[in-house]
Amino acid sequence: MHQKPINQELNILEMSDLMRFMNQKTSFLPWLARLPVSLFAMCVGLFAIGLSWRLFAQFNTAFALQIAQIIGYVACALFGLLSTLYLAKFLFHRAAFWQE
Repeated sequence: MHQKPINQELNILEMSDLMRFMNQKTSFLPWLARLPVSLFAMCVGLFAIGLSWRLFAQFNTAFALQIAQIIGYVACALFGLLSTLYLAKFLFHRAAFWQE
């Protein structure tokens, strides 16, 4: 009877533990796998609205420049948040990332 070396049995055990850990890791944030890349279009739209308010501010309206800056800050914050979430999607749900 052919016996497996102890090394090989330990490697198989370690791989099954690794697979179990990977399954736990991917079920960590299940909604993250469904995060669409098209959400970045919101940032582009917000930047465009901010630029249009900045253009409106050239007509001597004091409040328009403040509104443009607020919209620009919101667009930057949203872009940073979405970039972080999409990086997390790449790290934890790589198959869904490449499928998209």
